[in-house]
Amino acid sequence: MTGRQLIEIAHQFFDAYNASDIASLEALLSEDVRWEHHNRFKGAGRAALIRSIKEIAQTTPGRRFTEPTRWASSENLIYLEHQWHAVPTAANAMFGWQPGVPFSMDAVSVFVFADGKIIEWSDYG
Repeated sequence: MTGRQLIEIAHQFFDAYNASDIASLEALLSEDVRWEHHNRFKGAGRAALIRSIKEIAQTTPGRRFTEPTRWASSENLIYLEHQWHAVPTAANAMFGWQPGVPFSMDAVSVFVFADGKIIEWSDYG
């Protein structure tokens, strides 16, 4: 895949994430996708990732990733720098969230692709 194709899929993923568009997210993910937010949590499987995304959406309505400020790609991998913003409704010690207090995090997302699907998503932030 070309870098332009990879960034387009990444944009589709983050647009769907930001909108809580579960059907679009499911279409972009492989059945056995692996994911990890380094130093915090990880898992495997599309259903488990969707469940995790839904849980985060419940405690951080309006959460969103911003447009990437920088990205680079290879044949099947893309690296993106951006930010994640939210206003949590509940405390979360793992992230240091406080209810009603806006939270921003610089993030790096790395996607690995196979057959046009995301097979791995790693976040650092």
